[in-house]
Amino acid sequence: YLALHNVSYQLLSSQAKIEQGIGKLLDQQLDGQQEEDRVAVLFTAQSLGGLISLQKSNYQLIAQLSVVKQMFDWVCSKDSNIGFGACDIFYGAYWAARPKMMGGDPKLAREIFLKLIKRWPDNWLVRVAFIQYYLVPMMDESGYLQQKQFLEQALRTAHAKWGWLPSARLVTAKGPKGHNPRLNIYRAIALKRFLIVKQFEKDLF
Repeated sequence: YLALHNVSYQLLSSQAKIEQGIGKLLDQQLDGQQEEDRVAVLFTAQSLGGLISLQKSNYQLIAQLSVVKQMFDWVCSKDSNIGFGACDIFYGAYWAARPKMMGGDPKLAREIFLKLIKRWPDNWLVRVAFIQYYLVPMMDESGYLQQKQFLEQALRTAHAKWGWLPSARLVTAKGPKGHNPRLNIYRAIALKRFLIVKQFEKDLF
């Protein structure tokens, strides 16, 4: 998608060395008012960020984190609500991932996640991200148990109400802008991730 708009990865990488370089590039090549453009940049950045997170020993990849950060900055400046809190999930993870001496800010990360949970109470992926990126690395077992209690109830609710038949009415989830059925995919992903964390919780804490 980006290549069709003359935005190659090599170009993104070169512009990341310039302050707000990627933002200026994307403003030139894309339309920040178009949802398709914002979504393409968001999920490309999210995919690259996930790749980096899974290979923290690969310093060539880690050096590309500035590409991810600037792409998120561009998207989130256009639509801070995109992806039901995806922007703040990224920023929370970004500040939590590094110790203070390396530019991280765990305290800020915690504040971001707690505010995000209040803002998007029906996006359960926010709570799982809080567990994954902050509570587990910080060995905050009491915080984990609090989120676990909520997510176990959410899991019971899902099992009771998410059974589907061709004649069934669509189950929707309420968010700040009202009912939006697209939120359900985030909730489903959250529950799957939570079950994985729960499986290994004795090793994590």
